[in-house]
Amino acid sequence: MTEKKKTLLICGLLLAVCLLELLLGWQYGRQKTYLMCDELFTYTSSNNAEIQAFDMPLNEWLDRDWFLSQSTVTEGHAFDYAIPYRNQEADVHPPFYYFLMHTLSSLVPGKLSIPAGVGLNLCFLWGSTILLYLVTKGIFGSRRIGLLVSALFGISYGAMNMILFVRMYAMFAFLLLAHVYVYQRLVEKRELTWKTFLLLGITLVCGVLTHYYFILPACFLAVWYFVKFWMQKRWKEECGYHVTLELSAVAALAIFPTMWQHIFNDYRGEGARNNLVKLSGFGGSLKTMVKILNDQLFGGWLFAILTLAVLLLIVYLIKHRSFPWKELDRLYPVVFMTLCYFLMVTKIAPYMTDRYLMPVYAFVYLIAVGGFAWLLGKLIRPGRALAVCSAVFLAATAGKLAQGAPGYAYADFQKHQALAEEYGDTYCVYIDREYNWWEYYGVIQLLQEYKGFYCISYAAITEDIPAAMEKFADADQVVVYVGDSELNEEITDYISKTVGAVEMQPLDEFDRYHIYLAKLR
Repeated sequence: MTEKKKTLLICGLLLAVCLLELLLGWQYGRQKTYLMCDELFTYTSSNNAEIQAFDMPLNEWLDRDWFLSQSTVTEGHAFDYAIPYRNQEADVHPPFYYFLMHTLSSLVPGKLSIPAGVGLNLCFLWGSTILLYLVTKGIFGSRRIGLLVSALFGISYGAMNMILFVRMYAMFAFLLLAHVYVYQRLVEKRELTWKTFLLLGITLVCGVLTHYYFILPACFLAVWYFVKFWMQKRWKEECGYHVTLELSAVAALAIFPTMWQHIFNDYRGEGARNNLVKLSGFGGSLKTMVKILNDQLFGGWLFAILTLAVLLLIVYLIKHRSFPWKELDRLYPVVFMTLCYFLMVTKIAPYMTDRYLMPVYAFVYLIAVGGFAWLLGKLIRPGRALAVCSAVFLAATAGKLAQGAPGYAYADFQKHQALAEEYGDTYCVYIDREYNWWEYYGVIQLLQEYKGFYCISYAAITEDIPAAMEKFADADQVVVYVGDSELNEEITDYISKTVGAVEMQPLDEFDRYHIYLAKLR
């Protein structure tokens, strides 16, 4: 087969993988009705022309139209990119992803489109699939291994979860792959021209302006190549590389100056620094993050696969009497970057959750699947090695996807469907000692998932809500969500005075929530 025909065949197979990703994305995406509070905040931050979500008016009745006005593009504000820029200045994230979400939302003004968010992430998954093939091929020198890794990753549970979570992490993953591809395609081949430095700078600036955690893998790669250039005495190239990184930082700050405030003075930056120096809890966090990788990428088979890989490596060492240092030299910077990012995020992240690992899901697959296939291919026929590798990882992927659609939602909210359905037409008040937008948005999402929006009000415990009294003046009952540790005497007295309850009947409880039916007559 000629080189041209091989290229056409690979392009056709990659297209088939992308079509399969589309089918899986559609299958699971059409089941997505729930937006967790951060996802809803994505739309609010992208489109809200007036206030930030956490600045919403309190102690007022807020109905469906009000929430839509906060999360959709309103009249006269289509393609108004000052909105996401200003909103992200007030938040803790950079603005690039929100520019894209605002663009898509401007095409359907007045509508909160979940398919738009999922579709945008699917496009980034397509890009990641192609780049993962190119990066893997460059590392292992094999089209077939490259295709295997990109195909298996593209249909994994982790990849589906990435596209269904309407936040910036699929974009982060795509840009990180692009950044690494520049290293693999140009830096490793010693093609360090001005074009190389320009591409490195562009991917770095775009990545940092998508999520600040992009700085972490970029820094680990920079450390690796600084040391490599120094050991190879490539002083001129090292100076050009150093200048590129500095100019990229200046460019990112010029585009979004608030970045400095977010990283060094914001509560998230302070929290990351505190977690970094904290001595306790790292072991438990590490265990949680490993479990996430095992569950979402390997279907619970991680340790069995690791055991098998170690056995294969032992057989390889016995057969070849040496470790393949030279053959895998392009894999080492990827392993170094992925491992360091994993450990650093586990140490500094505000909470242990899958979103922070999503950007390196593709690299974990590259190392695991690519390394397994390459090693096995040195012991048996390459075609058989690919077949065995496919069977192992497809079994893990299929088993996990068969359990149901990935849904980035809190399971404890989802368990209360019956409650939301039964009281779907009853007015609801959410009461807490202080405003907690994270929990409040969680309650809103629970209420709107099954019955459309309740008419809901937030009430701080120290304030009155006279508008609430007018709203349900003729009602016989009202649902009360108490966002506190318990319905103690202070809150009970407050509810009685505020809603005029003559009886408080417990309905449900989970986490900090205690839910009551307040009898008014």
